[in-house]
Amino acid sequence: MEEESVEVPSMNYDEDELQCRRNLVLSDLNKYIGKKFPQLIDATIVEKPSKSRSVLDLCGVCVLQHDSGKPFFLCLMGKCFVEREAIKITKQSTYNATTHLLSNHNMVASKTEAHQRNVSAIWKHIKGADGQFQCDPACWLKGNLSAFACENSIAFRDF
Repeated sequence: MEEESVEVPSMNYDEDELQCRRNLVLSDLNKYIGKKFPQLIDATIVEKPSKSRSVLDLCGVCVLQHDSGKPFFLCLMGKCFVEREAIKITKQSTYNATTHLLSNHNMVASKTEAHQRNVSAIWKHIKGADGQFQCDPACWLKGNLSAFACENSIAFRDF
């Protein structure tokens, strides 16, 4: 599973409360989740690394289904704890869980925020670029690479 760290607003995130909820779930997982999700009875709890800042490790518990090994995310935030919310994820992607945290609890992974900042910075540069670049970026790039090659006596085929 992909690890993501999280920057959480203090008003939505109470670390002590989440730790109490996590302890309740870990003390008897079958009692907590068994009635609503019988397929998760005897599920294996995925141990979180000791200093993990993953959004999933902070806001819930990851478990593996006993018979198939499919991973699930148990959300411990807000009403999801009371409603015993289990979200199916994959070993390669945590998209379902991170989308749930964003849409229901306004929790965004810092990796996602950094990506959004980078994209907005790139768009800012593109909007400020000259007209030729905005019309045909490929042609603009070829022209500038040719000029760079001529100015620095580099064979164009080296690119």
